Amino acid sequence: MAERPSAYVQKQPGDIIRSGDWNELQVRAREELQGHAHTGGGDGAPIPREGLAPGAVDGSRIDPESVVRIKALTLGGDLRVEGAASLKEITDLQSAVAKLGADKAERAGDSFAGGVSLGGSLSLNDNLLLLRSARDPNNGLGWFGGATAFAGASFDGPALFGYQGGALGTTQGGQAIALSWNTAGNIGIGLAAPSTDFRLDVNGPVRLGGSLTLGSSDVYFSRTDHDHTGIGNQAGWAAIENARSHDALMILGRAGTAHGRTVKLFDYLQVNGQLDVTDVLRAPSGGILGAIGIGTQEYGAVSYPYETIQMNPVHNLRLCFGGTQRFIFQTDGALRIDFNQGYWVFQTDGNLVKFNRSNQVVWALNYVSGKWGWT
Repeated sequence: MAERPSAYVQKQPGDIIRSGDWNELQVRAREELQGHAHTGGGDGAPIPREGLAPGAVDGSRIDPESVVRIKALTLGGDLRVEGAASLKEITDLQSAVAKLGADKAERAGDSFAGGVSLGGSLSLNDNLLLLRSARDPNNGLGWFGGATAFAGASFDGPALFGYQGGALGTTQGGQAIALSWNTAGNIGIGLAAPSTDFRLDVNGPVRLGGSLTLGSSDVYFSRTDHDHTGIGNQAGWAAIENARSHDALMILGRAGTAHGRTVKLFDYLQVNGQLDVTDVLRAPSGGILGAIGIGTQEYGAVSYPYETIQMNPVHNLRLCFGGTQRFIFQTDGALRIDFNQGYWVFQTDGNLVKFNRSNQVVWALNYVSGKWGWT
């Protein structure tokens, strides 16, 4: 049995309780009640949670120096912490917030030890995106326009630049370079490094959907092992090939026309060398071979130019078989026929004269006084 407390006024059984003793008992009891804290032990048992009236305790009565432990806290408004706060369950968040407080991304010279993931746009505000470090301005991406120029050009757009060159590529199925450039400003397509001799260096076929304008008069076909591919045989296509298989520069006309593959040259064509025609040579408007005009009026108007062979008035027309001369149409209209010992001349006056190889008249058929005769 627990120890009982001593009486306020000690009496023996059967003693009379006087009014003074009664008053003392009341005073002592009231003093005990007024000073009772229910802290346990000799101060009385603690008051259970059920013994507190609803709303009997509020935050204003909590000692600010006390330590309070709770399992869960539900707030109906904002949480305000004055002083240091330790939130055991969100240590990582506390560390991240402390990091942002110490190193703001808006400050100049910041660096991030790890990756950065953005949920929105990244604005450089006309500054450069440097790809290596803040101490290396030679590799980056930036906007150039207005007073900000790149290589002296202000083009109101972005420029990707590298110290000795750069490239654009893909990674599907492995890394592959689509476009590259070097310090000479040369461009390579399908090449890791473009040639230093050519402004544009392409590895593979090139397809143009529009016109090609050349600022230079030179076009070179430098690949010597190319063979004719037959691509130009598709209807509507044409091609130019430096073909090893044909040992020639091949000009393949538009395929699928009424004449097969067709090439048309307009205006003036000059062939400085031999012309070998392996099929029919067609010249509907005539032509001039040397001093001979065929189907034309090069040397004067005629009645039927389309069926006329016309000579330059100062030249004869000679027909030879091999190296042997057989016929001469002379400029005066006479016809000369050669044979081994001499030649005949049908003169414009109707006479026929025979000459030897010394150009001496052997005999003649003359028309004299209305009669033909031999002399």
